[in-house]
Amino acid sequence: DILKLPVQLLEGGWNLAKWEYWFRQSELSPAVQELAQHGVMTGQIDGASIFHIPQQYEGMLTQLRQALEDALKAQWSNTQFSVQYQALDSITPFTMQVMRKEKAFHRAVELLQQEPTIKRLIETFDAELQNIQLKP
Repeated sequence: DILKLPVQLLEGGWNLAKWEYWFRQSELSPAVQELAQHGVMTGQIDGASIFHIPQQYEGMLTQLRQALEDALKAQWSNTQFSVQYQALDSITPFTMQVMRKEKAFHRAVELLQQEPTIKRLIETFDAELQNIQLKP
């Protein structure tokens, strides 16, 4: 549940939550989704939209821009897509995902430590949990 994105009503103005929800739920290729998570969309859904992304992703965007723009226009025909290269001081979908994963990991550790069998092993052998991995 921690990793699950809350459903967003995709109308009105773009914000971080709407942008992330749209592209993570979309049919975009993994490469385009990778690009999308490093930027933030502003403006209006089904209107003038500006994709803000750091300059370091210019090469990647040059290759994938058309796929991103086409997906937006396929869903919202009035989309006017533009790009603004800039350093982002705000949180991006990438950083949001990292925070959700960290929170899920810490919660998993808590739950494992509360599990009766694990708890007894830790107490009996003065053990500790190490190298915990979460896999989908």
